[in-house]
This record gives sequence, C-alpha cells and structure tokens, in this order.
Amino acid sequence: MRTKENKTIAFATRSMNRRLFELCNSLLGQNDCEHYRIEGTEADEYFYKLLTLDEDWIVNIDEDAFVTNPERLFSMLNFMEENNYVCSGMPDGGVCSHRFHNPVVPNAFFNIINIAAIRDEFSLIEARPLVHTSEYEKTLPRELLRTKYEYDNFEPYYPFFYWLLKREKKILYQDALDWNRDTTSTVLLDQEKKPLLIHCWYSRVFDDQPERFIKTAEFAKSVQNSLKSKK
Repeated sequence: MRTKENKTIAFATRSMNRRLFELCNSLLGQNDCEHYRIEGTEADEYFYKLLTLDEDWIVNIDEDAFVTNPERLFSMLNFMEENNYVCSGMPDGGVCSHRFHNPVVPNAFFNIINIAAIRDEFSLIEARPLVHTSEYEKTLPRELLRTKYEYDNFEPYYPFFYWLLKREKKILYQDALDWNRDTTSTVLLDQEKKPLLIHCWYSRVFDDQPERFIKTAEFAKSVQNSLKSKK
C-alpha cells in the first residue's frame, strides 16, 4: 500500500501452514497492502530477507497472530514514523509469562520495521557475530519488566536486533498481557496500552490442535465487528 505520504507498507509472514496464514491474513483489515508469505527460511535469515523487499515499512506478523484492531496497527505505525522509531515489538523476556529470555530484543511474533531507514546501511557481516552487551540495556523500558528474564543470546535472530541497538536505532517496546480466555495466548498492546492482536504461540502444532487457533481467530473477528458496529 502506498500512503498519501508516499511511503509503502506491506505485511510479511514466515509461514509453514497455508491455512493458518490465510486465517491471519483475513484479519488484517480492508487495505491494499501486500502480504508476503515467506517460506523455507530460518528465523534469522527471514529478517535479512525482509531487507530485500521493495517496501518502506514491513509489518512482520506470525501466522498465529490475529489482529483485533487493524486501525490501531496503522495508527501505531504513524506514531513510530512521527517519533523516529525504527522497530517495535514485545521484549522477549520480562513481559509475557512464558518468555523469559533477553528483554532488549523484541520477540519475532510481531514487529513493525522501517525497512527504508536501515536497508542501505545494514551489514550482515557486522550483524552476524553480535552478542549481548550491557550497552544495549540503556534504552530498555524497565517498567515493563515484571516476570523472569535473562540477558542471553537465545534466538538465532537476535543479532538483527543487536545491530539496531548498536547503531542506536529507536525501538518501541510494546507491553502485553496473558489472555484470560486462554493462558497460552498473549494479548499484545500498542503504544497507548490498547489491545492490538492476540498471539496464540506454537503455530507448529496447528495441525494437531486447530480448534484453539480457529477459535482465537473467530474471537478476533468478533472484536473487529464489535468495533465497527460501535462506529
């Protein structure tokens, strides 16, 4: 989608299941954004692949994440642009009850990334060997950290985000809550602490337990319909 400010916005998903991808895609709202289904990549290579897409902004979303308010998603993107944030996401530790890894790194289930702001200067050679250092902790919003966390190097995609931190790119850290209807799932909040989407986690088990994912997608759709009727 090209906006009135002449920037392009697209969605991207690292996908292993067509049916789950289509559930996610059906909840992104009525817009003309491209939604790239990216297959056959490892978690770290996926982020490097995003840099090759001919877009200004990429909304990275897992296929088991279901948007409850598409308008707030685009509002958050505009907020990021106005305030020079290059990336967003939930800290990978300290916020969600079952993620207890490095909080300086956003978890990969949802991120808004200003690809245009980093594409030309990004260096894979520079990024690959990066590990956690205390310098990355200086902009961490510690008020979000209320559960366990550890400054580890747990995920293979961490170096991509370490590179952003090393280059002092602004990251908008998002808060999240355990969903009271299904404690496996997480409600991700936007910059105003308003619900944005529900992430089910463990998309790899979709074929064994599709009901949990389908019911969550249906709930997200009912929230969208309720918001429309209130308007």
